[in-house]
Amino acid sequence: MKKWICLVVCIASCLIFSCCSLSPNFASTDASKVYSQRVSWEQIKVYRSSVPDVPYLEIGSVYVCCHPDADELVDALKEKAAKCGGDAIIAVEPYPDGMSATVIRFK
Repeated sequence: MKKWICLVVCIASCLIFSCCSLSPNFASTDASKVYSQRVSWEQIKVYRSSVPDVPYLEIGSVYVCCHPDADELVDALKEKAAKCGGDAIIAVEPYPDGMSATVIRFK
């Protein structure tokens, strides 16, 4: 019985949150530095299991939750990374309730 209740709650949450807009969070590695946007979100490169072979600086991390579509989660991460001055996201990690990544800026 308890499993059924959990299942119903999970399905209801997915339905409710799938109708909401995604609001990714950004945590800077250095709060004293602010980077200006230099690429559009469509130009953000995604490195899921590798890192670029050019020099880069980790400027922060992004996290977004509560949406069942992985492609939309990645797009939300890319949008936030671009707005925060990133050129790419690395170490993209899916979680049961969302996704996170590290935002980098090419040197």
